[in-house]
Amino acid sequence: MLVPRSAVVVFVLLLSAASAGCFGTSEPGLEVTVALSGSVRASGMAGASFSRAMVTVGAVELVRCPAAAWRERLVRELFPIAMAHSPTTPTRIGEPFLLDLLATDGAPRRWATMAPPLDDYCALRLSIEPADPDTPGLPDDGSLTWRSAVFEGHADVDGDERAFVAVATESAEIELPLDRGMLAEAAPTELEVRIAPTAWLDADMIGESPGVLGRSVLASIGRSVSIARTER
Repeated sequence: MLVPRSAVVVFVLLLSAASAGCFGTSEPGLEVTVALSGSVRASGMAGASFSRAMVTVGAVELVRCPAAAWRERLVRELFPIAMAHSPTTPTRIGEPFLLDLLATDGAPRRWATMAPPLDDYCALRLSIEPADPDTPGLPDDGSLTWRSAVFEGHADVDGDERAFVAVATESAEIELPLDRGMLAEAAPTELEVRIAPTAWLDADMIGESPGVLGRSVLASIGRSVSIARTER
């Protein structure tokens, strides 16, 4: 029986995808540890002080470059694999991390390690998400449950000390581009993700609701996040 040319082409593509690691491979993969660090200030309020500055990082994921992502989608669509639902995969850390921006002192805190297959990765996708009740480190009073960020403090406004509270319940995704050589070697790598919101509060915003200030915090986080490869 003659095999259609199109079927031969699909077979070759699938074989190429499998050899690239989409079906699993015995070749060594990467070891990528993600660490989080941070700081907080209000650049529009010189006298602002903080009593709380918490951010819930819900997940982080390595994003394949377009060609590699297309190859993987092709294999999954033609040969779906049944698997148990899990928020964590070889390219994704799904266990939430409660980051205290006042306690890091600029020093990175290791979150978790991924073991992705060798491939081309173009970005690291960071998800800021509301903390569910199973998030490690949540206080018992429920003040951080279902919150993605909570900032509290005081600021001097024309000689009058004013309290402010910022509460975010929304989610945000930030894609951080990776340099091509950042994960090129099949050797342990540590990536430090730094969260350092600054321009989110000024004197005109002090009287705003916690939700309005919370959204301002999330927007500032999106502008301020950075990534660097560190030596282990």
